[in-house]
Amino acid sequence: MTSRPADVKEPDRYHSLLGDADCDRADVAARLSDYYWDIVMPEYLDDPESRALLFHWTSVASLLDPDAYTFRMGWIYADGIGCERDTDKAVDFFTEAYASGDWRGAKAIARMLEEHLDDNPGIVGDERRECEREIAGWHQRAYTLREEQFNRIISHIDRQD
Repeated sequence: MTSRPADVKEPDRYHSLLGDADCDRADVAARLSDYYWDIVMPEYLDDPESRALLFHWTSVASLLDPDAYTFRMGWIYADGIGCERDTDKAVDFFTEAYASGDWRGAKAIARMLEEHLDDNPGIVGDERRECEREIAGWHQRAYTLREEQFNRIISHIDRQD
């Protein structure tokens, strides 16, 4: 799942649209999230104001269009972009993303668990094996969902031919 490209040239214009009763708030929030994502993410720009605006507009977009923005919200919490790093919230958002059909959510949870094991070499024995099984399970979920999506696309293309 990818969001629409950020075509916001003047974010102030979109901010002012929010006062219009007829505006599509989900679209405005999405465009502003995309705009600030494109500013912050290329090299993890360390501009606190842009990071805070990315957090804010992605929070709004994830409420108004959860299927498109929960994965991004998980990433923001996992990396602490414009907020305190919160791995519990990140996992919640990644789980929600996976539940709504975004395989990247499962992959992100597996990677977070891998980082947890790497950061905690003292985890050994049964606890480590259980975590490794959980990692494998999340990787498998991601793979399975991605394959299902790929097969649906191929099936759709085949029906058009």
